[in-house]
Amino acid sequence: MLTETEKTLNTFGNRFKYLRNLAELNADELAKAALVGRSTIFYWEAIEEEKPSSITSRSIYKVLDAIRKRGVECTEQWLLTGSGTPPYKLSDDQNFLSDYKISETIITPSAKSSREQEIQLFISANKLAVTTQITHNCLAPIFEKGDFVGGIWQPSQSLTGEKICIVTIKNKLQIRKVKKGTAERVFDLSYISYDTNSTEPFELKNYSLEQLAPIIRLWR
Repeated sequence: MLTETEKTLNTFGNRFKYLRNLAELNADELAKAALVGRSTIFYWEAIEEEKPSSITSRSIYKVLDAIRKRGVECTEQWLLTGSGTPPYKLSDDQNFLSDYKISETIITPSAKSSREQEIQLFISANKLAVTTQITHNCLAPIFEKGDFVGGIWQPSQSLTGEKICIVTIKNKLQIRKVKKGTAERVFDLSYISYDTNSTEPFELKNYSLEQLAPIIRLWR
């Protein structure tokens, strides 16, 4: 039986509004921070589907990036499906640092740059975390060369829909748009844009993957 909270958050619109309120942003502020139209915010909050198919990953990344800058952590999986770890405010989670035993070198301002601290925090907080840097422009316009991205390894058969993921190809981490292929644990992998400086094939058909990590963090 669903709890009252679960019943309230059983649609995308309600989850989106809950996330906006958690970040203490009104519709105008979030629209400005995420570089989307104000009408788009109102449209999303009115969606009564549990798992909408009309929302693009690019839009989700922009919103989640804006939300994170307000100190709220949320995954694409939770926002789109309601499953996985619910969003939380890092500054309000009193047990966050102690639970994950984060060393002082990560939280000491003089230790490293802010981006490096955040990346190490993400790795320390998630046992199956993986991070890597993008070294090409094959994922433009969503991601840029030089961006750092992070995800959490999960069984490949858990993938739903089409997502941009960190995968392992010939023992090397790559970032690809991934969608299910013609058999179990078989997927079609592709880039988004052509980059003449890249030597990797643009598309790989029916490639076998045991695990993958949908991108849930971006550091730019």
